[in-house]
Amino acid sequence: GASSKPDAGRTTGGAAAGVSGVEAAATTAAVSGSAARDASSAVVTGPPAKGARDLVCTLLPELLPPLIKDLTEWTVAQRLCAARSMLTTLVLAGEGATGHLNTLIPALCSAIGDESTEVASYVIQGVHVTGASVPAKHWLPLALDHLANSKLSVAQRTNALVVLSGLLHASGQASAQPPPDAGLLMHLANVLVSDELRAAADHAPARQQLLAVAVNILQWGGSRCQQVSMQLYVLLLQLFGCEEDPAKRAGITDVMSRMAAACGASSWHQITDAHAEPLFTRLCGSAATWSPGSMDYHAVRALLLTASPSSLSRLAHPLCCVLKPIVSDHEGDASLRLSLLQLVDTLLESPEQGPSLAGDHAGTLLTHVLLPPLTWRAGKTAAAIRFAAVTALATLLRRQLMQPKALLQLIGDGTLLPLLTQELDEDWYVDVRNMACFVIEQLLMLVGPKLNHEARRAIYPELIKRLDDSSNQVRVAACKALAVFCTTMNADYCETNSGYLAAGVVIHMDDSEMSVQEAACSVLEALAARKPHPVRLEIMKVRDRFRSKHYCDRVLAACEKPQT
Repeated sequence: GASSKPDAGRTTGGAAAGVSGVEAAATTAAVSGSAARDASSAVVTGPPAKGARDLVCTLLPELLPPLIKDLTEWTVAQRLCAARSMLTTLVLAGEGATGHLNTLIPALCSAIGDESTEVASYVIQGVHVTGASVPAKHWLPLALDHLANSKLSVAQRTNALVVLSGLLHASGQASAQPPPDAGLLMHLANVLVSDELRAAADHAPARQQLLAVAVNILQWGGSRCQQVSMQLYVLLLQLFGCEEDPAKRAGITDVMSRMAAACGASSWHQITDAHAEPLFTRLCGSAATWSPGSMDYHAVRALLLTASPSSLSRLAHPLCCVLKPIVSDHEGDASLRLSLLQLVDTLLESPEQGPSLAGDHAGTLLTHVLLPPLTWRAGKTAAAIRFAAVTALATLLRRQLMQPKALLQLIGDGTLLPLLTQELDEDWYVDVRNMACFVIEQLLMLVGPKLNHEARRAIYPELIKRLDDSSNQVRVAACKALAVFCTTMNADYCETNSGYLAAGVVIHMDDSEMSVQEAACSVLEALAARKPHPVRLEIMKVRDRFRSKHYCDRVLAACEKPQT
């Protein structure tokens, strides 16, 4: 006969993810309808006769070993025959299979990964029959012991999750099964957030099965899931944090809502209000060892992205304290620093979470998190981090999440403007210079009228330098910032500096790039509305030799309008 096929020779790729309908189970149940009834109808019509059941139960010690062995044969035909026979045997045995679960559970976990979906489909039907026929107190401890085995590969652990999901689903559908015991439910929840399962969540197939298990726990446990709400909260955060696919994240979000309903909460935000703060404190205990791929970091990121506004507001200050040493460490993990700054930007962009994260702590967020990475360091990696920081700063200012008084204080003590000047001189990435121009534009819109003359004299020469930038995009962005500089100018601003500003801009109205010409003209029109005399003098100096005289005429016309 053919030799047995070793378990390591098969993978979880083709069958394990498909046999129990786990793609669907990621957001719904593993299989619809009564699993035991569906499985039974594939083999027999109606419930087995008592005599047949008694006979099969008597012969189980002789029937199961060869069937388990044949499930590992090389040929698909042999394994398919064994899977069909195994299903028939389990249907006929019913609860009589209880005494053989210690060998049956590992065998089902191995066979569920068969590359033949037909074989695997019969195996999962057998799993459903077992879950529906045998009380959970018998199979759950064995399934969890197998799942938590530290020697399992990721593929084997994924197969074990498929089996566990199928057992839970069938038990939840079977009306004859007693409700889950509190101790069993707690044991199950603790295993799912154990170190072995945390590591598995980093792999997409295992992540899919963990979500299926979570769905079936909610169905199986119902309102009793409130007892393990913290563990389920942690599990779903880990899955959300590891998942990058938006569609799959939406599926996890749906399960979060279902968990809240099962736990008697009005929404997921009520769950976060109950658990976010103690969990955040616990997860941040390992902040010194975080990396972009660490599970604690994944969980923290998910916690923040899914937190309620009230929870995020309470977490804002401790979050800034946790992030400060990480983002300030220029020798630290660059990818982690980049990821954290992008996370902050995402939170600030959120209509609900942005005001909660900034709010009363906007100044701390700026000084602890966003400004330290702006300090110049050589290299493209450092430039990428500066870009992430200046982008988040732009979001903070654009959404007006910081009070002008705090910004004026940072400008007055010399903290903010020197860093922005550095970003305007960025020599690695044009995007940093472009974003720095936008930041200054937004800064002027917020506090421009309240800036003193010294701060204004520090700003406009740096922007004029950017009008000679190699990038036309940066030149136009600098003009937009200069236009706001002019519109927020007080009437008592000195004529001399206004003339210097006009002289620095006017030459660019005759540029070869039309977008730059238009942008420069807009700056001078804005300045003419406040300071027409120095603008008129500079225009008259150049009008006769400019090719584009119509821009000069537009500015001169603006000089004749009443001052604003």
